[in-house]
Amino acid sequence: MSDAPEKRGKPTTVLIVVDPSGSAERLEAELGEAARVLRDGGTVAFPTETVYGLGGNALDRRAVARIFAAKGRPQDNPLIVHIADMGGRLRASPRVCCRAQSAG
Repeated sequence: MSDAPEKRGKPTTVLIVVDPSGSAERLEAELGEAARVLRDGGTVAFPTETVYGLGGNALDRRAVARIFAAKGRPQDNPLIVHIADMGGRLRASPRVCCRAQSAG
């Protein structure tokens, strides 16, 4: 599921079924659609081991606002940000990066 923003700014829901047992080409197309939603400021729901996660681009204010709204989360309750590699940590927040390095 996703809520890719439309041209008028209204969210829409699109179901993207990802079949890991399918061909590499099909899997790439399915994941590519989810990546497009994220690049466009949308959010993507995905299953985890225990619950469903709601993901968005942490560097996009629209996506972050959509996650807070969808979860009914208070603004003073921060989200967890997952960073793919060490280079991404500075783009996320230099201040957080420094705190994490000094703590770890």
